[in-house]
Amino acid sequence: MLKPQNFFLGLVILMFVSGCEPTINSQQITQNAQNLRENVRNIDTQRIVQSAQNVRESVRNIDTQRIVQSAQSVRENVQNIDTKKIVQSAQNLRENLQNIKPSSPLKIKEPKAVPESLENTDPVLAEIIGTVLEEEPPSTSKPSPDADELDTTKLSDENDFEAVSERQSIESDAERLQNNRALYILVEPTSLPRRPGSTAPSIVEFAIKTTNPVGTQLYSRPFASETRFEWNCAKYSSQSAAQEAFLSKGGPKFDANGLDPDGDGFACYWDPEPFRSVLKENN
Repeated sequence: MLKPQNFFLGLVILMFVSGCEPTINSQQITQNAQNLRENVRNIDTQRIVQSAQNVRESVRNIDTQRIVQSAQSVRENVQNIDTKKIVQSAQNLRENLQNIKPSSPLKIKEPKAVPESLENTDPVLAEIIGTVLEEEPPSTSKPSPDADELDTTKLSDENDFEAVSERQSIESDAERLQNNRALYILVEPTSLPRRPGSTAPSIVEFAIKTTNPVGTQLYSRPFASETRFEWNCAKYSSQSAAQEAFLSKGGPKFDANGLDPDGDGFACYWDPEPFRSVLKENN
């Protein structure tokens, strides 16, 4: 038969051992394991691989040769800097600054005294008002008696016979006219001048010497061609330029470039009539 003391001692030991055992929550552990498994499945391994591949390609695409070339160019530019020349220029500048002689000493303008009535006014405005007050009042003197003689606002009396006759006579006017005629210089016409630096024939002189109208054939053109005529005339900037080229290459007797197919001596519709009309008007 078990003694009461042993029974209680065994009960205490049993209670003590039962309280020290860990309480394992197997359901929670299973849930955590399942969550971990799902998280591992959700990892986008394909995206990670693609990113790693992009990084690898970017590293390969680095133009190391270009970087080395740029660094070499920078190194050469630094080596080409003429430090000796820079030092010499700085020294010359320093000497020039030292050789500059100051001009006349600066005169410090003393501020004008401000009237007591303007002491509370803005300083700049007070100085302006003070300058105006110091100016002399406009003169009120009467004009001199000779002022009328200097008046240029009146009309001229050149058409007033009585006023003019008091200053001039018929004899003095005739003498003045004779003196003016003696100062006249008659310019005789000369040959037309040549354009400076040019040996091209003068189309003005050619227009005056000729008398035939446009379209009247004077020269034979056996090889005339309308197509060639239009093509060659388009090469010149103006009709006058075409006429100069025509005369300088044997025209009007010869037409080497086909500029005068009708044989009138005028190339590319050039018309001498404006020059002739001026000569007629002057005659």
